[in-house]
Amino acid sequence: MKFLVDFKADALDADITAYLQQHGCTVLKEWDNFDKIFLVEAATMPPTTSITDRVTEENHLAISPLDVTVLNPLALTHRDPTKETINIDINDTKDWWKNYSRSQPEFTNPTTSISRKGKGVNVYIVDSGLEASHPEFANTTVTNIYSVTPGDFSDNNGHGTAIASVIAGATCGITESNLKIVKIFDPNHTTTEHEFLDALDAIINDHVDNTYSVLNASWSIPKNAWVENKLRVLEDEGVFIIAAAGNNGSSIEDVTPASMLDVITVGAYDQDLKPCDFSDYTGGSTISVSAGATNHGQLDGWAPGVNIWAAGLNGTYGYVAGTSIAAAIASAILASNMSYQVYEETGQRVETYENFKFSTAVVDSRNIVFRRPDILDLSDPKYQASVNRIATLTDRADSSVFQPHDEFSLSFRVGQSFASARVYEPTLTKSIEIVQPLPNTFKLLFDGRLYGNPTIAEGPDVGENYKVYTASFIRTSLDDTQETITLNIYVMSENLEPETLPSDDPIQITLLAFCGGFAQNCSANGGGICIDGCGGGFVCCSSYSKDSFDCKCGS
Repeated sequence: MKFLVDFKADALDADITAYLQQHGCTVLKEWDNFDKIFLVEAATMPPTTSITDRVTEENHLAISPLDVTVLNPLALTHRDPTKETINIDINDTKDWWKNYSRSQPEFTNPTTSISRKGKGVNVYIVDSGLEASHPEFANTTVTNIYSVTPGDFSDNNGHGTAIASVIAGATCGITESNLKIVKIFDPNHTTTEHEFLDALDAIINDHVDNTYSVLNASWSIPKNAWVENKLRVLEDEGVFIIAAAGNNGSSIEDVTPASMLDVITVGAYDQDLKPCDFSDYTGGSTISVSAGATNHGQLDGWAPGVNIWAAGLNGTYGYVAGTSIAAAIASAILASNMSYQVYEETGQRVETYENFKFSTAVVDSRNIVFRRPDILDLSDPKYQASVNRIATLTDRADSSVFQPHDEFSLSFRVGQSFASARVYEPTLTKSIEIVQPLPNTFKLLFDGRLYGNPTIAEGPDVGENYKVYTASFIRTSLDDTQETITLNIYVMSENLEPETLPSDDPIQITLLAFCGGFAQNCSANGGGICIDGCGGGFVCCSSYSKDSFDCKCGS
């Protein structure tokens, strides 16, 4: 009989060896990235002891691909593929979701376009495999990573092929992302827990530190805390996880991974800007009510989920629906928006310091996917408690960028961390190069914010109120314009109030005019005039034109 034995993190190697020998365990498998977990064979189940976290008979995982309903399959594409600009016919049903996902959708002119981004970003299609011979993927970079049917990555279900096509297909998709195929289910195979662990292990081995990786999870399994803990290992390695909410039209219940707090859970909306009837929604189950973070039961945002033109098996195409396809669109949008922070030649992230791994549980990547608030009609009672934000492409042609000043200042107090000073907007900034370094306890992360927690050693000398550090960096905007930015950091003593700083050092930290969390056209003269207006219940920014902001729109 086969068993999975998961030892505690502090278990000593000698004790593990003694345990395995004492209980007649033959080790069949260990994993590179999951320490102290063993697949063993033994005559009887090994016991749970003080050094084990979990001992189970090798279980099967009831992995369920969330339904993708294919309607009216056709055999031909509707346009020639392009790798630079995607031309959109606003009256073509095949294009509706691409138009709606733009930051400024077009409803007047008959055509519009978006840029095909995502080069250098890896998207792991953790699904049913891929029909790689489909015309959609003729020019797509596809790498086979792992399969539960060894050596066979073909798609016998169609689910994985549809998902992959809206991400990086020639006519259905919107990105140039690299597709990484991880086949975790097949109609003729029942996946085991250790095979699922094999798949996650293979992803971690393939993922390169300081590159962007997105894992698309358009499936669910019954709530499994053990699997969730292993998924968090991927998050800690820097893999962003997008999960489909589910198609039961009910509260997000106890399923993995959609109910996890630290993944990005996506619901589906339709062409009337209403949640699809089948989409699961924010709400509590018995577990989420009684045990808090065990199951948060909450959507993080919405993406288009009906009448989505996608690839099918045997070279066909058709319209599909479901939160599966909505999650795939969200993955594509995340990959596209992230590409502004990637060196396309190497796939490396544009970062300000080395060897840092970003976790979706730490960095609020939701804001990079879901940028437009209060768009959907949530009047249906079951959706009223759900967040109202939709997946939004950041595109050069759509974005109004308010350029930063060449010098600004920030203040920090010794021993008090500060994590909200935005120095740049990452999705609108091509690269940041540090010229004069920051103090040791300050970091400028990829989310565009300056994080600092100065120590006493970095504070002012005895008898002084503050100490000034000057850092500088070169900011390259999307149009390749470069400018040198000077940053003055005032580190105050523990009991010094900010008002004692020199009054002639203005704090100018707003580098992007925004309205309700999204870019708008504000004037750059500090007068607080919104050129195009804020809309959506927001007003212009005259009341915010202080010395700390040039222009800010707010409620």
